[in-house]
Order: sequence, then C-alpha cells, then structure tokens
Amino acid sequence: MAEAKMSREERERREIVEQKNREKREQEAYLKKLRQQIKADKEERMNGILNNSMEQNQKAKSALHQTDMPSSVSNSAGCRIQCKFSDGSTLIHQFASTDIFSQLIEIIKKDGRQGDDFYIVQMYPRREFPDITQTFAELGLTPSATVLVLSVNLYSFISCTFYCFYGLKMSSRISKFKNTSKIMFKYFW
Repeated sequence: MAEAKMSREERERREIVEQKNREKREQEAYLKKLRQQIKADKEERMNGILNNSMEQNQKAKSALHQTDMPSSVSNSAGCRIQCKFSDGSTLIHQFASTDIFSQLIEIIKKDGRQGDDFYIVQMYPRREFPDITQTFAELGLTPSATVLVLSVNLYSFISCTFYCFYGLKMSSRISKFKNTSKIMFKYFW
C-alpha cells in the first residue's frame, strides 16, 4: 500500500511537472508569435513611413518645380491682384488672366497714391517684372497675387541696404540713384 501510494504521488508529480513544462512551452510559443507580430508591424510601419515620406518628397519636388516655372500658364480665367503701398494701404483689382501687366501699372498711376515713379515687386517668390507686355497668366499671377508698389527712391534705399549689409548685387536701376544712396549711406562707405 505504501508502495502504491508512493507510485501514485510520483505519477502526480510527473504529471504536474509535465503540465508546467507544457504551459511553459505554450507560453514561449505565444511570446515568440507575439514578437514576430510586433516585428512585422514595425516593418510595415517603417515601409509605410518610407513610402509616405517618398510620396511627400515627390509632391514637394513637383510643387517646387511648379513654382520654379512662373511662366507656365494657369487655367484660371480671372486674376485678382492686391497691391500693397509703402504707406500700408492696399488696392485690389480684378483682371482677366489674358490682360497685360501694363494695365495694372496704368491703374496704379490713375489711383494717385504712389505718383508716376514707382517699382512693382513680388515678395514670394521674390521677383521683379521688367517685361510689362506679358499677360498675368504668363507671369504666373493667376488666380491671385500680392505685389508691393514701391517708390523708386524707396526701392533704391531698400536695395542699397541689402547690398551694404548682405552683399547682394544692386540692380541697374539703382545706379541712377548712386549719389542719393551715397548720401543716405555715407557712414557705411
């Protein structure tokens, strides 16, 4: 009897040990499967991030390419131009996209706020408009744009300031006002 009791206890211990070993193997298999799933999720996220960043880079490049080509014609039929004057006032006017840039100059002259001697620049992207015979669409000002209307003296002053402090080249218009700018900047030369 004692032998039967001991063999039964021995069997129960083996069964308990086997059950613990089985549970341990199942737990390890579950953890291994979980780690593989986490690894797969990370790879999927990284691929998604890389694909997303590549798409964003392509979109940014195409947008940059489009802004580099201001002469490309827009499909917009109308053009809204906002002119900002040096005194802080604004003038907003609607044009057809096929109208020429010189019409804007005539409207600014008729407005009378700036006088007859002024210069028109666009701040972003930074550019000037030397050819006033082009249309608003050819200049890339459709469907809307904001331009600065500066007096020639103020433009000369600003350009000279940039030249003095930042080493930028002065445009040919500034050479007309060299004496004026030397007087204004006599402490810098």
